Amino acid sequence: IQRARLCITGADGGEREQSVFLRYFTDGRGASIDKLSRALRAGPLGDRVPKSFGSLLDGRLHVEAEVQGAPLLDQALGGRADARELVALLEDFHRTPADFLPVLELEALVARSRENAQALAFLAPALAGDAAHVHALLADAARECRSDDAPATLHGDCHVHQFLVANGGLTVVDFER
Repeated sequence: IQRARLCITGADGGEREQSVFLRYFTDGRGASIDKLSRALRAGPLGDRVPKSFGSLLDGRLHVEAEVQGAPLLDQALGGRADARELVALLEDFHRTPADFLPVLELEALVARSRENAQALAFLAPALAGDAAHVHALLADAARECRSDDAPATLHGDCHVHQFLVANGGLTVVDFER
């Protein structure tokens, strides 16, 4: 990941500055992220998702607008965050159709959770109990799901640092496929 500040000259000769993030991948993931970002912006999330400028190099390089904002966590710790705004953003995110994404079966997600818990236990033995507990909670929740539940878009590595308070509203950043 690299941050860049570009000076863009328009057809009229006027100049403007644009801050972007350049994300390079060893595979075509950048093209997938571009497609996802555009779908999310076209849906209920609108400008609460950074603008994607596209991908280059067979999808290996993704270029998106930098969002200027304060981390949600800082705002929450300072008593300046509204939990209802986060709930509304997450609801809109999960309602956004992304039919082009591969469907991840619930069993595969639970298996990935188990693998991640095992990896975390190996890398940080002090966290083994917590990791196993989180996996157990997810496995229990999966057993409660009905097979007729509608598929939903999800942000696989979603965490509090991916939410910024920007332009008077909440924005979510750093999507993966």
